[in-house]
Amino acid sequence: MVLKRVRGIRYQHVLFHVALLAVWAVFAGNLRVETILSGMVVTAIPVVLFRHTYRIIATSRLFISAHRLSKFLVVVLVSMVTASIRVAALALRPGIQVRSSIIQYEPQIQDRLAVVMLACAITVTPGTIVVDRDDRFLYVHILVRLETNDDEIREGVERLERPLRVALRENTAP
Repeated sequence: MVLKRVRGIRYQHVLFHVALLAVWAVFAGNLRVETILSGMVVTAIPVVLFRHTYRIIATSRLFISAHRLSKFLVVVLVSMVTASIRVAALALRPGIQVRSSIIQYEPQIQDRLAVVMLACAITVTPGTIVVDRDDRFLYVHILVRLETNDDEIREGVERLERPLRVALRENTAP
């Protein structure tokens, strides 16, 4: 039975296994041979036994086009640094009035994995966090200067979403 399951593995499964192995190595914090070998065994279990469970991820257009995500990662890193400086300024400068609120943002992307990646990118950006999601909207909690309006926040989220749409080769018009 296990041999039959091994024969049904496709290249997406191998790519997914490599991605899981990379996550394993990051969390382990090293690239020693024993860490990689144990990671190969541990990450092979879900690939072989539960290959249909993660089919939505392994066949996602975003996963298949992972090589086009580099711009998205750069945009997220730049956003994290910029937002960290802004939040530090809000915390350290007396007299700046701050507001905290929740806004609705409707993602233009349809791929569920990409929406999750967008939500994670919003959450790791200081001053913002996705607090909920329904079928249509992401609900984003924000901490900004009092004079910042919600449209400026939505434009910032749009700047995070745009490279994901490019990676998925979806329409990039707003």
